[in-house]
Amino acid sequence: MRLFIVAIVSWIAGVAAYSVTLLLVYGERLSWGGDAKAVLFWSSVSFALVFLLLYLPVLRALRRRLRGVRPMWPFPLSASALGVVPTALIAVFNGGDLSSLLSEEARLFLVMFGVIGLVVGIGFARVHRDDASRS
Repeated sequence: MRLFIVAIVSWIAGVAAYSVTLLLVYGERLSWGGDAKAVLFWSSVSFALVFLLLYLPVLRALRRRLRGVRPMWPFPLSASALGVVPTALIAVFNGGDLSSLLSEEARLFLVMFGVIGLVVGIGFARVHRDDASRS
């Protein structure tokens, strides 16, 4: 249950990072008519798949390798680095190729999934640190 909460908070933080970056770097806002719906749809679908199929398995393997969640820094670092995968999936599913990872839109998704990874990694480590302290 706590990892589900971490996932939701992570996705919200990522969408907020996307919106803030769009505003501060490009001076634009998401329009609810199309842009916001597309960003919310594609980021939620990609994140749901990647959270279950990539983030959790990699972070669990890292936890086993380190025999716990200390030090904590490898977890957010690893999860943030994995942010390239959902960005690539979004690019490919929208008719692009891997070279489209250099586009402005892809940079926004890289920011989003970098922040998502940061929050997922910290949240994962905290959840499992709390689990270890209870046993």
